Amino acid sequence: MPINLTSYLNTAGVLETVPEDVLFSIREQSSAGGAQIQLGSAMVSIQPTSTGAFFTGEVNREGLSEGAFYTALSNLEYLEFELNDGLSGRDVVMLERLSTIFINQSGPLLNRIEECSFDVMHADLRGTEESKTCPVTLCEPEMGVFMKNSLSSDVCSLYEKGALVQLVKTASPHPLSRENIDVSMIVPRESCYFEHQSGNFRYFNGEMTYL
Repeated sequence: MPINLTSYLNTAGVLETVPEDVLFSIREQSSAGGAQIQLGSAMVSIQPTSTGAFFTGEVNREGLSEGAFYTALSNLEYLEFELNDGLSGRDVVMLERLSTIFINQSGPLLNRIEECSFDVMHADLRGTEESKTCPVTLCEPEMGVFMKNSLSSDVCSLYEKGALVQLVKTASPHPLSRENIDVSMIVPRESCYFEHQSGNFRYFNGEMTYL
């Protein structure tokens, strides 16, 4: 059943303030498969974006004069603005594109973290307490992942898997080098060893049977 917003149109047919509880109902119905909105003689459909983070709409032009159609478009823009907490339709499109790009870029990185994570307690890591401290949580990780201190460095630090995943998901820079976190920075436990002289874990392009 359509949600009727006709009572919120002024005498010129322009949509005015829509109560928050009505906006909530539109979001809920839209997320459940799409919402139909009645705006006087115009019918508007609202649906969530591909990421589910925002809402966009479309005007059914059937039976509308040119003037009524453009009024409906204007009302839809206002409704999108309200549903998206102050973001315009153009803002939403841009954010969706950026989100898609980020997802495409972060997917391989998150997969690499998953592949290289390990149970620290049962790994019998050699090293000092300081060398086994995560730079983010400042604690020894439960599930650990080794990440190089920079793209060009062979020195590695041990990170808590969850903290590293959060850095990637928020597009945060590398905590130490401030570079973008890259797949090549995440290295397997078997390719790291503890160097007593420097007190650091180091990466080498091969495998070892112990750390």
